[in-house]
Amino acid sequence: MREKIKHILTLVGLWDKKNTIVGNADKKYLSGGERKRLNVALELLLDPTIIVLDEPTSGLSSKDSEKLIEILDELKLQGKIIIATIHQPNADLFQRFDKLLLLDRGGIQVYFGSTKDIFSYFDDELEKITQYDEQVSSKEISSVVMLMQKKKFLMPEYIFDLLEYSHYSGLSGFTERFFTPLYWKEKYRKNQLYEIFHYQNAHEYDYNSSDKTEIIKERFEFIKCLFRVHYMFLRNMINKLSNRTNIIITFIASPLLALVIAFILRYADIENTSDYSFYHNPNVVLFMFISVIVFIFLGMANSINEIIPERRILSREKKINVKDYEFLIVKFVLLCIISAIQASLFLLVSMPIIKINGMFIYYFIYLFLSAVSGNSIGLLLSGALNDRESVTNLLPYLLIPQILFAGAVIPFAEMNNYIKICEKAAVPEFCNIIPSRWLFEGIAVSQASNNYYDLKLNKIYDDIKKTDDSSQKTKYYRELNNFLKKSNKEDYINLKLMNWVNMQNGRAYNTNKYQFMSTNRYIKSKTIPVSSFNVYIIVFFNMILGVLTLIALKRKKEN
Repeated sequence: MREKIKHILTLVGLWDKKNTIVGNADKKYLSGGERKRLNVALELLLDPTIIVLDEPTSGLSSKDSEKLIEILDELKLQGKIIIATIHQPNADLFQRFDKLLLLDRGGIQVYFGSTKDIFSYFDDELEKITQYDEQVSSKEISSVVMLMQKKKFLMPEYIFDLLEYSHYSGLSGFTERFFTPLYWKEKYRKNQLYEIFHYQNAHEYDYNSSDKTEIIKERFEFIKCLFRVHYMFLRNMINKLSNRTNIIITFIASPLLALVIAFILRYADIENTSDYSFYHNPNVVLFMFISVIVFIFLGMANSINEIIPERRILSREKKINVKDYEFLIVKFVLLCIISAIQASLFLLVSMPIIKINGMFIYYFIYLFLSAVSGNSIGLLLSGALNDRESVTNLLPYLLIPQILFAGAVIPFAEMNNYIKICEKAAVPEFCNIIPSRWLFEGIAVSQASNNYYDLKLNKIYDDIKKTDDSSQKTKYYRELNNFLKKSNKEDYINLKLMNWVNMQNGRAYNTNKYQFMSTNRYIKSKTIPVSSFNVYIIVFFNMILGVLTLIALKRKKEN
């Protein structure tokens, strides 16, 4: 951003005034020309495609006018569209315009087209005035000569003098305009019809060329979209970092919660053993569940007020072609980065305390997805509602179902059967729309089935089964013995969780149906690991929430 400001101030010639106070009506530290250039610079910060100026050179000295004209010319070369209203342009400024729209009294359109063609556009009217010479005085003849001279030197005054050219009317006794606004309106209409017919007869469409042009336009639009997203992301990140108190609280909360939760749940049976053991800790499952709930809450807390304060900014940026989905992508990506940092800090503090080994990636994925789910819920509320207080009041009502219906506090098997549509369903149907139900099961099953100890053992056993070579088998058995001697399963496996998952796997095997907390799901004779399946479900869940948020933003725009 600093480099961008430096570039713009240099472009408008104000870099040497970067530390100067603008002032007010009583104390002016910048000249009139410098103030106008500063106004142009302020608009350029938003990188607009179209710049609209009202009388940009009025009240300026010739030097300031020339400087402003040079700036506008430079912006034109950069691909900007510059629209300016101007009443008395000098010849230099006039010739720099590519297109000209000339209006008469009452907003009547006199001419629209190339600046270089406007002087020939009035040839018929100049000839009519010249033919009128025999009936007018010598004073009026001299004015006709002046008109011809101004046309010869391409002076803009020629156009205004011709429009306002008047003569004495003997009938009314007053001076009247030679050409009325209605005359110019009719002339412009006929000229437009002629150009339309001429264009249709002179041009044939090259459809292949048209298709190529469309492809180029689509690519160009995609590049512009990337630039808009890039700048909006930088702006949002700077805004976040500027609020240091909020940033400190955001990143300190995660490790502090990790320290408190892990310390409280680090249970050791003092009567039977003096050392803490991950294997015997009955609170490991509870730690997983609380971690998921904490990150859903952190995600909602981070995002619940993201859109409401920026509705005016979004409305303003839509005028420069910023799309709702671009705005939402920027918000979502920035929140995901914050969530990833929070999840990493949480695990770096809590895992050594609980002594969870070799599972950082799996825990990170599920805690990150928990926070992302919270982000999606918060963005949807912030996009759908207008009042911060109403959104904040909804937090408990959204968090309580995550606690009750995840399958940890109240086992699904112990819930009232009347809440199930299908009595044999392993999980009540309405619980499947609760993100924490998928996240808790996913992280728990990952710990039970994807821990380093079990994965290594299963790999060695698979290698032994696949080979028929006795020497190779001997090698694998030697590897197995070395692994069992060096590795202690109690460092990687939790007894309570292992028993729960093994029991559910047994039920799934006997019934040939999925059971909550079993290792696999069975879909159309295909076996899918629950640890992977639940990730797909949560990603799909967040995509739906994203679409609903876009719909909410669009409805707010229409209202």
